[in-house]
Amino acid sequence: MVTGRVVRWQREEAGQEIPAPPTLIVRGPTSIPRLVAATFLPDTPAAAVDLLRTFDGASGPPAVAAALQDLATAPHIRRSYASLAAFLADLTTPVDAVELADLDGNPGSYELRTFTFGPALDLPRPGDRLEISTSAGAWIASNAVLYLRAEGA
Repeated sequence: MVTGRVVRWQREEAGQEIPAPPTLIVRGPTSIPRLVAATFLPDTPAAAVDLLRTFDGASGPPAVAAALQDLATAPHIRRSYASLAAFLADLTTPVDAVELADLDGNPGSYELRTFTFGPALDLPRPGDRLEISTSAGAWIASNAVLYLRAEGA
């Protein structure tokens, strides 16, 4: 079971009722000091990753962030990655691993990666939010699994 500010991205299988990878949505008021990913990558899906910091009532297209840290500097801004590999490259090189079991109880080693915002990404109002999504169809043929967490208060 995955709860809170965590999503699990994995292969979609309609017959096994495994849905498309969900969007991680964090609403204010809160502060997000870091993103943490636990990755099991026997292969790397050709999935795009999109991060959008916005607010209820925002108009016009969001500004384009040149770097992940830029999400902490504007209330309506987007950072897009053409591939999961590019997104993971902006997170720290894995320095630790954790053992987790799959749906069948088989253990796997997941690498831990982080990105620390400095200063933290603040979502001061209830209408402020951070959304992190991935392209759904790219996960169909992959055995990769990624847990993504937005840490914060």
